[in-house]
Amino acid sequence: MSGDNVLLTIFVLLPVLMAWGGYAFFIKFKVHRGESSRGLRLIGGNLIVLILLLSIVLLGGELYYRFMVDQTDAMGLGRGNRRWFERHYQFNDLGVRDSVAEYPYKRTRGVTRVSFLGDSFAAGHGVKDVERRFINRIRAARPQWDVHALVVNGYDTGLEMDMARTLMLRGYETDVMVLVYCLNDIADMIQGWQDKLKEVREVPPPPWVVRHSFFLDTMYYRWKQSRDPMLKRYYPFLREAYDGGLWDAQRRRLEYFYTNLKKRRVRLMVVTFPLVATTGEDYKYRDVHRRLDELWRGLGVPHMDLLPVLDALPSSDLVVNRRDPHPNELAHGIAAEQILEFLDRQINQPQPAGR
Repeated sequence: MSGDNVLLTIFVLLPVLMAWGGYAFFIKFKVHRGESSRGLRLIGGNLIVLILLLSIVLLGGELYYRFMVDQTDAMGLGRGNRRWFERHYQFNDLGVRDSVAEYPYKRTRGVTRVSFLGDSFAAGHGVKDVERRFINRIRAARPQWDVHALVVNGYDTGLEMDMARTLMLRGYETDVMVLVYCLNDIADMIQGWQDKLKEVREVPPPPWVVRHSFFLDTMYYRWKQSRDPMLKRYYPFLREAYDGGLWDAQRRRLEYFYTNLKKRRVRLMVVTFPLVATTGEDYKYRDVHRRLDELWRGLGVPHMDLLPVLDALPSSDLVVNRRDPHPNELAHGIAAEQILEFLDRQINQPQPAGR
């Protein structure tokens, strides 16, 4: 029997045993009326009741998180998250999430290839059906295009650029590269952030009872994240990153990426996602969106900012759940409509001579 099933059996038996113990203590043998001191009888009775109640909570929590919960959190940590990815992520020959099993490196003559490059926002973190994410919706709406999803959870600008460069060095071809930019793509430049992610994901495993319990495992990782000051200040860290030298370095990286794609005769287009969990009147990143738009306009790169359309809805309607701020199916549907109109305009627009 696996460790998971052993622990579940223990959780099932524990309230049964404690209920029998309570029955024996209070009713059958009336131990609580024995000759032992009143204080010991009181402690014994309260202990039995307390353990019984805790065992019921453990069993209920375990049954709920093991058999009923099927969702993600922001960082994808823990047993429940790993099971969600096993159920809903299918990887193709390039190791990216998609229902298309193979991406040919060479383009088909006469067919426009559109390659999306991005992170978990574009991969559809938290969206169970991959056909409901915006990339696949666009593919379904434009079957005359060859649509690829070069998107990987956890990637930032540095890894996205490395991925695109590596693929092209191996002979990968595309007509249009759509960079799906999320404001946290600068995070790999924040001092200590990558070390913090490694620390969170590669900490020594928790005790056996936690490792084999979906309920205790979930509570364990929530507790760890709530106590980490760097994780608690994630959004302020991002905001601060765009105010100093990191933004200058990020701008140079993006300019370099554009220049290299231009040399390869690949058209770059950019779609910017807002941090959907924080949109609304108090959204603190509007000036970041303006800086990004100014950058792309200065380079002559077509840019679609999704903030105006997504900002019109409550952020609670756009996120996967209250613990996962990634865009949900509704947000992906809205994004698909906007991006499709944007691509139609740009792809059908005559290109400058010499392109």
